[in-house]
Amino acid sequence: MGALHNSPPKYEREDAVPRPLIYMSMGTIESQDKTLFNRLLSLISDISEYDFIVSLGGQDIEVNSENLPNNISVYASVDQKSILRKASAFISHGGQNSVNESLFFGVPLLILPRTDERRLIAETIESFGAAFVLDDKRMNGIQFREALLRLVNEPDLANKASSLGDSLRLAGGVNRACTEIETYLVNHKTICHQQEGTV
Repeated sequence: MGALHNSPPKYEREDAVPRPLIYMSMGTIESQDKTLFNRLLSLISDISEYDFIVSLGGQDIEVNSENLPNNISVYASVDQKSILRKASAFISHGGQNSVNESLFFGVPLLILPRTDERRLIAETIESFGAAFVLDDKRMNGIQFREALLRLVNEPDLANKASSLGDSLRLAGGVNRACTEIETYLVNHKTICHQQEGTV
């Protein structure tokens, strides 16, 4: 039986042929929607061929975890990066940080955005072939299941996610951002001094 765990997950299957792992996290805000979360738990409960790790985003919410099958584990919070290193797909709300981390580890996404900002992010990643986007209020179980099956079983989706992850790594991260900001400030200061000296 699946259950709600308080300790961080240690995902190490002992199967001779490990099953794909799907990670689900809907962020801090969406995780507070009990109706949404329990519907998603119900949908993944019908998918027995994969393992699921579900994060509640640190929220203290009531979920129907007692009757979950044993391929689903629910946690109050997880180390997202460590899970994504082993995941085959990510069910996400489409927050920028979650999307970037998923792509960094080459994990394609099923994104269920609820705001215009996240919808834009989701549609952009979908246009690059690394995600599927569904409306959680309109989707049905068949569409949800088909999207996950394709994310896990179509290598091109993972390849596209990996390519986008490569571009993120090549961008230079925090160090490059700091360098660009410092360079801009130095150049802008020089321009300002030049303008002040102009008669």
